[in-house]
Amino acid sequence: MKKIFSGLLAGVLLLSFLAACSPTAEPKICNITVTGADVPMTQFAQEEIMTAGQSHGVEEAWIVSFEGVDESLGEQAYTVTVSGDTISVKGGDDAGLMYGGLEVAEQIMLYGAEGVQETTAAPYVLRRGYMFNAPLDMRAPAYNSAGDAGYNNIETMWDMDFWHEFIDDMARNRYNALLLENINPYPSMVKVQGYEDIALDDVWRSNVPPDDEIMGDCTNIVREADWNDYTVVKEMTIDEKIAFWQEVMAYAKDRGVEFHIKHSNIYTFAEDGQYGITDDPANPVTRDYFYKSAKALLETYPDLVGLFVTPGENMSWSNESASKAANIQWLHDVFGKAVNEVLDTQPDREFVFAINNSASEEIANMMSDINTDVVYSAQYSGTHMYASSAPHMADATFEASVPGATYWIQFRNEDCHDLRWGDPEFMRDYVKGMPGPELVRGFFTGFDGYCFGYEDAVTNPVLKGQLYTDKHWFNYFLIGRMGFEPDLSDTRIADVFAAHYENQPNVDLLLEATTKAGKIIPLVNRAYFQTNSDYTWYVGGCWSHPHTAGYIDIKKWMRGDTTYVDGQTMSIEEYAIAIAKGETPNAQGRMLPTEVADAIKTCAEDVLAKVDQLREAGSNSDNMTFAQHEFWALVSDDEAMAYLGLFYAEKILGAIDIRIFNETEDETYRTSSVTHLEKSADYFDQYAAIISENYPARQLARVGYYDINAIAESVRDDVEIAEDWKPREIRPSYRPPDKEDYLREE
Repeated sequence: MKKIFSGLLAGVLLLSFLAACSPTAEPKICNITVTGADVPMTQFAQEEIMTAGQSHGVEEAWIVSFEGVDESLGEQAYTVTVSGDTISVKGGDDAGLMYGGLEVAEQIMLYGAEGVQETTAAPYVLRRGYMFNAPLDMRAPAYNSAGDAGYNNIETMWDMDFWHEFIDDMARNRYNALLLENINPYPSMVKVQGYEDIALDDVWRSNVPPDDEIMGDCTNIVREADWNDYTVVKEMTIDEKIAFWQEVMAYAKDRGVEFHIKHSNIYTFAEDGQYGITDDPANPVTRDYFYKSAKALLETYPDLVGLFVTPGENMSWSNESASKAANIQWLHDVFGKAVNEVLDTQPDREFVFAINNSASEEIANMMSDINTDVVYSAQYSGTHMYASSAPHMADATFEASVPGATYWIQFRNEDCHDLRWGDPEFMRDYVKGMPGPELVRGFFTGFDGYCFGYEDAVTNPVLKGQLYTDKHWFNYFLIGRMGFEPDLSDTRIADVFAAHYENQPNVDLLLEATTKAGKIIPLVNRAYFQTNSDYTWYVGGCWSHPHTAGYIDIKKWMRGDTTYVDGQTMSIEEYAIAIAKGETPNAQGRMLPTEVADAIKTCAEDVLAKVDQLREAGSNSDNMTFAQHEFWALVSDDEAMAYLGLFYAEKILGAIDIRIFNETEDETYRTSSVTHLEKSADYFDQYAAIISENYPARQLARVGYYDINAIAESVRDDVEIAEDWKPREIRPSYRPPDKEDYLREE
């Protein structure tokens, strides 16, 4: 079983336990009494408080008193007061009491009981969640089942210890919503009257590795070869599976976490033609089956809070309004009917029916008879949340919205799945820029291209088996905590960061390097960006799915006119053409691409200087603690990010110069371009060396097989392209294929 202690406090407890077992260690006294913790949420907070006391040591007698609910504080809000030797917590509800208790636990862990300060807090965004693509089975895949992370975590989805660990971490970081995504979860989660044979016993995983041909619209995500070559990774009856998910949802509820399920329409892998079920929305058997499946889901799981449904997935990719309307009408007639019938018998149940679509009067009219909250779902900053801390992608959606419509907003990291980073300034601005509660019900963050699960894609055996969210703990700490409290002080952030790494020498320097490294990817996206995005633009390798381009070479960069959609930067193409014409580029308040390159260089060089300082001050040893392994892994990631930034800075300049050469035939620009691209390739070689030392080549769900050393060879080709370039009339403005043409070579 791949299981390690999770979370900051749990990690500190483990280290304290190991220290206590040392022959020379003095056991620490925890003289804390907790009163009033009489519901599961406060009982969890009590456990965290005692863990913190044991890790820090509390010799004088202290009382932590949960004083109960004061509704005037508001949902999830809390106050912490200190009088003498008593720390008192009040909450606006049970969740507020828990969060107040977790605040006390964190302060005790950092400063001791005597250091606890009076605190008041209320949530900035009411619901803060993960979108979790869950590969439940070979026969019930998620989008990321097409990659190694999904493939290797199928069994994890049926590991109760994993879910306890993951949900506990969610609560610690103030996440309170979980969206479980699967393209068709019903066969793995319910028994449907009249379709009993479809319910899946056992958990299967294909023995055929995922490959680059699995993508498109996901209709081929389960292949013919899979049915003939698979392993039963866990034996479970459907009744045991139902009991499993009932326990997961109940556990989430006890941590203040709402549980939602999202599926896509219409995929019928597990159904496999039984009972005449097909993926044709006009098939009456299909309609009946999905209606009864949704009804069974709501009846089977009383702690389920929401159902998200998607128009268009394997129904029609067409943007024709009639087609979209027909898809949404199908969702209403099938799933809306199920929701209404169940809620008619459970009128007090709080439930949300969510449409993964922008709001419109037409949809509102269709859904007007749904007898619960109908919420919409919108991309806030699309698939690249680190493109800008002030994304504008959702503006048109919100402006065109109908009165009274509210949204779950979603944002995904498809930029880089390996490297750790975190920038408090970016995340604070990002959260504060979100629309208010009159429009936004909450947010979900995650990805389609990777799987929250146990992380195997590392070469250090000590670090294998972490939760993905633990490996990237700083980033997810920032998203969750700032979603709750964006003005969380830099001092507190620095103290939590230092504690995570056992207050290693120069941990403050590591925080500075990590924060500066976190600015590089947003800067890169200012100079080059692909809006058709999750499979066409993977910043971690200047890479896209092989069926679009693979490595995004200098020929595409020199005609790139797409910067991040908020228009903060003049494009490479526009800038180069202006220079070629002898004009002064009219930036109109935008950054120039040369300025972006300079900013990336400044960040990267600063990171490398700090990495050098860290390495000069201390080195890896053969007898490191787990936290020390994490410390030096982050140092290595910061260094890699810096070289990635330098690669992009030189590539930007090389692209500008070769484009100017193309327009002017001035050989000095070709020479300059070649020089920049040689430097770019050298930096990428250094980046690739670090990546290949720490991370294996592997299959990624959205961008295909990802081998950094193979990409490095393609980077070298940029130099040859510039050396051999012959001026020509260039088709401007590179665009990747549309989704309908996804599997067609450019």
